[in-house]
Amino acid sequence: MAEFAAHLTSAAADDKPSIFEVLAQENLMSALRPALIYSARILAENNPGQLAWLHQYCDEIYLGLQLLVEQYHLKRYSASFAENFYGLKRTVLRETKEKFRLPGKEKWKSLFFLAILPYMKLKLDALYERWKQETVDGIHTANTAWNKLIRVYLAVYPFLNMSWEGILLSYQMLYVFGKSTTHSPFLNMCGVILQNITQDDLKAWENKPKEVQLLSMKDKAIYSITKLLQGCAIVLTQGISVGVFFLQFVEWWYASDQTPTSLTSLPRPAPPKTPDFESTAVFPSICPLCQQTRRNDTVLAVSGYVFCYPCVFHHLKTHHCCPVTGYPAETEHLIRLYLTEE
Repeated sequence: MAEFAAHLTSAAADDKPSIFEVLAQENLMSALRPALIYSARILAENNPGQLAWLHQYCDEIYLGLQLLVEQYHLKRYSASFAENFYGLKRTVLRETKEKFRLPGKEKWKSLFFLAILPYMKLKLDALYERWKQETVDGIHTANTAWNKLIRVYLAVYPFLNMSWEGILLSYQMLYVFGKSTTHSPFLNMCGVILQNITQDDLKAWENKPKEVQLLSMKDKAIYSITKLLQGCAIVLTQGISVGVFFLQFVEWWYASDQTPTSLTSLPRPAPPKTPDFESTAVFPSICPLCQQTRRNDTVLAVSGYVFCYPCVFHHLKTHHCCPVTGYPAETEHLIRLYLTEE
C-alpha cells in the first residue's frame, strides 16, 4: 500500500516521530489544495456555462472530500491521511478499552481540527483580504456600525494571526528540544500524541473482525450507506496517494526548461452576441455594464475587458464571473487603470 511505502524503515527505533516527519505530514495536505483549485479553474474556464460553480465552491468541495477521507483514516488507522502516509498514528493519553482504535471523542475532535478549523481560517483570511481591499478603494468609508466593525476586524485580525503563528512555532521548538510531547496545540486539545506505526498496529488493522450480521431494514440501510462512504473514501485515498506523486512530477515539469502550455496561450472564446455589449465596439470608452462613459477604468485580468470599477466590483461579488465572457473571476482579478490625459 502506498500509504505504508513512504515511512517503514529499520531506523525507526523510537515511537516518537522526528520534527521532519511531523512537518512533512502537515505540508502534504496543504500542497494538495492548490492542485485541486487549479484543476477546478481549468475545468471552469473550458466550460464556464456549466462548470463555473466548480471554481466558485472549490473550497467547500475540498472540505467535503477532506472530511470523507479524514474520517475514514481516523476510524480505520487512528490517524489522518497525511499522518498515515508518513507512518504515524494518534495515541490517546487516557486509558481506553480498544488499544488500536481511536475513541469517538478524540476522533471527532481530530476531525474538527483537521478539516473544519482550517476551512474557517481560510475563510477568515479571505474575508480580511477582501475587506482590506474594499477599504483601500473607499467602499467602507461611511460611519456606520457595520463599517466600524469591519475596521476593528482589520485592525485586530493581523495581531491575532501573528500570535497564533507564534504559539505554533513555540510548540514546534519545544518539541524539537524534548520539552513537549506534541508539536501542535491542536493535538493537546484533542488529547492525543503522535507515534510511529508499529508492526502490531499493522497486524491489528489487517485482522479487523468481520461485521456483525444486521437484521432490521433500518440497520441494513445504515450499514450499506456506511460501506458506500468507506468505499468512496478508499477510492479518494488511492487517488490522493497517486496524486501526491503526480504533483511532484508537475512541479518538476514546471521547473524544467520546457515551456508548458499556460492559460494565456489558450484561445479566448468570442463574447456572446448580445445587444447590451455592441456599443463597446463603436465607443471603446463605454462600460459594458452600465453603458455609460467609464469611471475609474478597471480591467478584468481573466478576460481583458475594461469596466467601471464600481460596476464590475459589485458584479463579481454577486456572480463571480466576467459579465462578457462568463469566465470565473473574483475581485482580486481586477486591475485599476490610471490613464494619462493627452
